[in-house]
Parts: sequence; structure tokens; C-alpha cells
Amino acid sequence: MSSKTDLLAQHIRCAALVTLVIISVFATAASRSAALGLAPGHQDAQATTSVAKVHIDLGQLPSGWTKSEHVMDPIWQPLNLTGMNYFAFGAPVPPNQFAARSDPSSPLYQAWFGVYVINGGRQIFVSADPAKEYEWLVKFAELDQSAWLAAMGDSNPQAKGVQHSGPRTVIIDGSPRTIYDNTITSHSDLGVPGPTSTPLSRMLGMPSPSELKVPVKPFHPLTLRGSYAFWYDSYRAVTFVVYMCASSFRADDGTLHDNGPALAPIFQKMIERLTITTVP
Repeated sequence: MSSKTDLLAQHIRCAALVTLVIISVFATAASRSAALGLAPGHQDAQATTSVAKVHIDLGQLPSGWTKSEHVMDPIWQPLNLTGMNYFAFGAPVPPNQFAARSDPSSPLYQAWFGVYVINGGRQIFVSADPAKEYEWLVKFAELDQSAWLAAMGDSNPQAKGVQHSGPRTVIIDGSPRTIYDNTITSHSDLGVPGPTSTPLSRMLGMPSPSELKVPVKPFHPLTLRGSYAFWYDSYRAVTFVVYMCASSFRADDGTLHDNGPALAPIFQKMIERLTITTVP
């Protein structure tokens, strides 16, 4: 990988290789999580074509970030979900050949910003019950994080929502939306480069132990400080999930690294630049 463009191209090419791994994890988790509730026969009538008519523009990204997008249909198949993921993460910082999200010394370590566009979802939101809606979101986030960790090579992926704030309001694409700050205990996706690493891990690139400026073990425990805004759009018949997260963790030497404060104002700017359009 010699450039950000190379990284994105490899990301798209490797997606098919990791799909089966991710599906197997989602299938296991989905068997315990029917409460996501988007079963066949209960989606909105026009849901099968809704996402195709929506485009997310993440806008100009802050320095150090790169973006991509991915069709999620095969990954979400066990959950009876279909849709798109538009996302951004920390790009490689030359001369590094690995993504900044894989660098424990970077504030972008394990950080994400993105938008899921999910076909349907009316039945989750029709009750106007915030507790039910938030419960759905937490389960969705846990499954998503666990699947990602498995695809990165974590043999025992962990993701558990443990705390959330009260709702607050942010403006997204000109409209007020409810957002929650959520804490998830999980693992890092940091692996070790080598022949046993997964395709997705090789695509992002991993630092060798000698390249680590902050000493950590592979797949070490961490906390994700996330924020999630989610709503059902009845006109487009889709559910939007705007997500962002920063990591907090203790290194092997006992020092605490909390990237939340540094990324909070950056995430706010990214929210302000996000636009949602309908494709004719």
C-alpha cells in the first residue's frame, strides 16, 4: 500500500473475502438477538429499493481521515437487514504502511465516523418509544462491533454496551436529530502482521511490535466512547444511523490513553458537513 488510494482500493477488493467470516459471526449473534426485529415480511413495501435512492456525502474530511463505502447486504443477511455503510477512518501517515486507526499512538486509533442507511425499520420506530429504539441501536452496535473484530482475527470478540447518556439534539443535514453518547466495552482490532492475519487485517495493515510507540497486546481490551443518532425516514423508507467513536485504553505500561476529548470537536465538524440527498 503506497497511498491512501491504494488503501481504499484494497478495502473494496478484500470485502468479498471477509464476507463469509462476518456472516458467520452475525449468524451466531443474530440467533440470540431476534429483537432487532426486521424480519422478512415486515419490512416496508418499498424498502428493497429505498437505499438505492439515498446518497450520503461525508463532505470534506479533516486532515488524517479517509473514506469509503460498502454494500452491507451480505453481511447483514442473518439479521434480515440490507443497506449501505458510508464511513471514514484514520489513513496511513507516511512513512507508515498501516492505517492510523491501527496505531495506538494516534488519536485516530480505533476511531470511526460514518452513516448506515438501512432499508425499512418503520416497525422499530412506529411505537415512538425511545427506550425501545435505543435498545435496538445498542444491540445493533454490539453485533456490528463483534463482527468486525472477528473479521480482523479476534478469536473471542467482545462488545457490550454498558452506559449511555440522556438524549441531546444535534443538527444533521439541516434537521434536529436525537443523539446519545454510549460506552461500549470491547477489544481493539489490532493484530500482528503475518501469514495468519485475516484479509481485512492485511488490507488495513498492522504495525509490527517493534513499530509500536505505545506498547499494547493484540486485541487488547478497550472502551469505545461512541455517539449515535438514529431515526426512521418515512419518506425514503429507510433508517439512518450516524455513528462516531473514539477509543480509551490502558497501555501495557499502565498509562491511560483517552482519545475522546481530542476527537469530540472533530466529530462535531464532521456532523456539520454531512449531507443526505435523494437520487432521482
